[in-house]
Amino acid sequence: MRNVKLEFLPPLIEKEIMVVEEVVFNTNNIQLAPFKASRWEVFPGKSSLIDVHEVRECWFIAKGEGELIRNEKKEGKVKQGDILFFDSNESHSICNSGKENILIFSIWWNV
Repeated sequence: MRNVKLEFLPPLIEKEIMVVEEVVFNTNNIQLAPFKASRWEVFPGKSSLIDVHEVRECWFIAKGEGELIRNEKKEGKVKQGDILFFDSNESHSICNSGKENILIFSIWWNV
């Protein structure tokens, strides 16, 4: 397969809380990966929307720091370099406790 440069869908902005850009993993109707991915940012002092879904998900914290909320409980601080895993139907969100945007790369896949 030749090299394929992937692109992002147009950004989705959630009411001055966060910006989400999903990666496009198909070209010419060919699915290139068995998972989906996105990069997203949460603004300082804001929290991401609570997310619950059937898929499994992994986050890589690329920049910033925050407080992880899992299954409606504060789990602790997260920071640049941390990798987090969420099982199916496990609610999760993050509160940005830093002074800069927290940047997260996310991948998710069917169970």
